[in-house]
Amino acid sequence: MTKGAPTSVGARQALPLSDTDGTMYVELEGKPYPLKVENTKGTNKETILFSNWDAPVTIVAPPASQTVDLSKLTG
Repeated sequence: MTKGAPTSVGARQALPLSDTDGTMYVELEGKPYPLKVENTKGTNKETILFSNWDAPVTIVAPPASQTVDLSKLTG
């Protein structure tokens, strides 16, 4: 990987780390969370943005009508 010059991702300062497939931007202040990943390989150029690190998450199981019992599918 190659370390680039500090830059901004939104309102945050980030350090770009690049390789032949793309670039990952890691937050410079606080915890070194990934903020953005850019795929630059090939014709499908994609960007993924990450946010809300350390935010609380509530997970609720879906109702039975929206679930599948895989053991009944495999026989």
